[in-house]
Amino acid sequence: MKHFPIYLKVTDKRICIIGNEDDAVAKARLVAKSEALVEIYASAPEEGLSAFIKNMTDKGTGQAIKHYPRAFDASDRDDEARPPIAFVYLTGPDASLMALFTAAHIPFCVIDNLAASTFTTPAIIDRAPLSIAIGTEGQAPVLARLLKKEFEERLPQSYGVLARVAGALREKVGAQLLAPQARDFWARYFEGAHSQMDGAGAHAHGEYLLAEMGGAPQAQPPVWFVGAGPGSPDLLTMQARRLLHEADIILHDRLVPPAILELCRREAEVIEVGKKGFEASWRQADINALMVAKAQTGQKLVRLKSGDATIFGRLDEEITALDGYNIPFEIAAGLTSASAGAAQMGASLTKRGRNSGFRILTGHDVNGYADHDWREMAKGLREDDFTAAVYMSVRAASYLSGRLIMHGAPPQIKVTIAENISRKDEGWLVTSLGDLPRAIAQADITGPALIYLGLAPHQAHLANLRPLAWKEALPHVTEQA
Repeated sequence: MKHFPIYLKVTDKRICIIGNEDDAVAKARLVAKSEALVEIYASAPEEGLSAFIKNMTDKGTGQAIKHYPRAFDASDRDDEARPPIAFVYLTGPDASLMALFTAAHIPFCVIDNLAASTFTTPAIIDRAPLSIAIGTEGQAPVLARLLKKEFEERLPQSYGVLARVAGALREKVGAQLLAPQARDFWARYFEGAHSQMDGAGAHAHGEYLLAEMGGAPQAQPPVWFVGAGPGSPDLLTMQARRLLHEADIILHDRLVPPAILELCRREAEVIEVGKKGFEASWRQADINALMVAKAQTGQKLVRLKSGDATIFGRLDEEITALDGYNIPFEIAAGLTSASAGAAQMGASLTKRGRNSGFRILTGHDVNGYADHDWREMAKGLREDDFTAAVYMSVRAASYLSGRLIMHGAPPQIKVTIAENISRKDEGWLVTSLGDLPRAIAQADITGPALIYLGLAPHQAHLANLRPLAWKEALPHVTEQA
């Protein structure tokens, strides 16, 4: 972001608008809604600006707007008898004034001149005290206005009432409820409120919830095991998004990407408990102990796992650890990489007349390279009625290929390697079972990868799949088989 969005306090401050042009009217109308003292410096205001000044004066609304029929000078900036200046609008670039404000560290905006300005003004949806600001850093103001129109139509005016009542109840809620309970209170308060609720109704609704929650013993919240999917935020379930937003603590795997973690609540405690095959990493016993300790604080805990938590995620071990302390748990399903990768390939994991089932295998387990029914798998590949996705398979590629070929699988059988499925650095390679060890050795695979046995991309999708990176400068083709 080149412009960081903030809300600037303007109570007991001045906002200055400098210039005669009618361009100032929209900004003047906007800042007139604030509690700031608005000063307009215009020696010869154009018709629209002049009409605005007169209209605001005639209304007698009590809003502090002062018109100075002259130019702005340094004495106006430094006048200690008046409040300090929060920020300034200029209807056109003025080098001397811009230098004057820069020296005093006062933000200024030259209307419709992004390059000369030190801040931009977003499109604002006003449901005071609720406000929503939409900015495009000056790149697409029409888009911001279109989004504003869309939100304006969706947000009832009564949302401001709900927010004001929430402000009145906040101190009372904080005194009676602990922080996790208070967050639950506010979630129930806003979810239970309706668009036509007036101030009295909203207050009664809040008081009812407070009486109910304040007198009830608080049960241990369940630990949620959440599947983060293969990596793209687009493939995260709506349930997972909601749980990440509500969680106080998130314990996540190393493979969960930053784009997913960005969806966590900003105040949440986010801890990586990474495990990586054959390298230094968290011990499972330490992960279990941390999870139990954090759950016992009574805060909402999410154990965030890559893909689907029920597939090669050591879920049973962590559930057993919770059972030992009578800590409840729930599971939020995630999309596993095998399904997401098949969608990217334009391939079906099952096909009528080909395979009546699909296998999800692991390349290694706690004892080393995983053993399977090689004879049955080789027979299935030979007869073209077997497909499988092999997780944690990169280091086991030679072992996997050798065992299958030794038991009769044809070396020319198609095999697809997929790295970082659904992510920006996704990579693909179609090779053969016999050439799999060489392809793996030459490919520069650093992220999570799957090996699909007996599956290849649809021809129409092949050209759209980004090839794997290579360690050696070899002529690279997407399909080697």
